[in-house]
Amino acid sequence: MIMLLIIVLTVFATMGMAATHVRPHYFINASSSLPYGIYHVKKPCGFNKGDIVIFKPPEAAAELINRRQWLPKSWPLLKHIGAVAGDTYCVKSLAGKSYSLYINNQYTGPVAENDSQGRPLTHVKGCHVVRKDNFLPVSTYINNSFDGRYYGDISLSLIQGIAEPLVTF
Repeated sequence: MIMLLIIVLTVFATMGMAATHVRPHYFINASSSLPYGIYHVKKPCGFNKGDIVIFKPPEAAAELINRRQWLPKSWPLLKHIGAVAGDTYCVKSLAGKSYSLYINNQYTGPVAENDSQGRPLTHVKGCHVVRKDNFLPVSTYINNSFDGRYYGDISLSLIQGIAEPLVTF
């Protein structure tokens, strides 16, 4: 039902953009990392921690997303900026149990060993400082979001825009 609604909204949004000859500035979120819906995308003047951004995943992550068919090929990701240059992020295990992500020593969320189909996932290990001109993409909306805890911090140049929710469900 959710996918049908996404398709209908996509067609409706596309028809409206075609009728007005306006370059598309909207993104249909089909991933559960943030609420499903339509997001308005604007060009950024700068970035802040907590901003929702749309970005191209790094090559290795994009290959895994495609191979596991989590999203259509070349589909950008939508995540929050969880950490910026100079921030520290750590993936660590407490008492030999499951792994967790910490940003600046604050618990951010769990790190899964396997995806929802039981296939193994590699993740960041240890502590790292976000490099200059990079950010750590993170989603805390769901516990099993495929984000920076699995591939680390990435270049700000991969960001296509800042996204603001218009209609979510």
